[in-house]
Amino acid sequence: MIAATSGGTPEEEQPLMAHRVVKRLTSIRVLVVTLLVISTIGAAGIGLWMFIGTMGRGGTSGTPFRLVNRSTWGARIPIHTTPLPHPPATYAVIIHTASDTCDTLASCSAEVREIQKLHMDHKNLDDIAFSFLVGGDGQTYEGRGWDVQGAFARMVNNKSLGIAFIGNFDKTEPPKQQLEEAEALLEVSVKSKKLSSDYILVAHRQVSETVSPGEALFKILKTWPHWKDCYMESC
Repeated sequence: MIAATSGGTPEEEQPLMAHRVVKRLTSIRVLVVTLLVISTIGAAGIGLWMFIGTMGRGGTSGTPFRLVNRSTWGARIPIHTTPLPHPPATYAVIIHTASDTCDTLASCSAEVREIQKLHMDHKNLDDIAFSFLVGGDGQTYEGRGWDVQGAFARMVNNKSLGIAFIGNFDKTEPPKQQLEEAEALLEVSVKSKKLSSDYILVAHRQVSETVSPGEALFKILKTWPHWKDCYMESC
């Protein structure tokens, strides 16, 4: 007696095997296409991430905007604050502190604390005079900030951001990272609608009786966008 077999004849098995091969090839194609799509999306995502990283928070300048807030540098509590009456600010006034330079978080924080002490204890101001200070370490130190009126140029305090470069720049230019950080601060201020998009940029000496921000820095400012050639009431 011949035992029964569970399989079919060779002729019956061939279509079944062909079907399995086609099914397996189709699965492989789907897998390959899926991997290609994933890798393409991944590459695009990495490219976008790199682009955003290059822009930084400062925008198109390519320099990140790095803000050191008051609590980080050890600010004292202001005696009184006066809100900027008609935001956004329409002027950006560039100042120098005429003090020592700094190039680290620790040294710049110490310098800003000394400036605040001078302004509050010896000049009887309610707080540090400036809206922001920019250190030689390429970071921005929060002074009175965007929304509080400063005390650096009486004729424009109520419509300005006062940006002070830490150091004396009469004969020496600020380092590249300090200049770039100031530009990033201006960009961020415009983007966040704290500074008018058609703001006027002036040096401290143009709106107050002072040599600030120093001759070397003043020459640089005259090449920046938004700078206006004016003096006192004509500004």
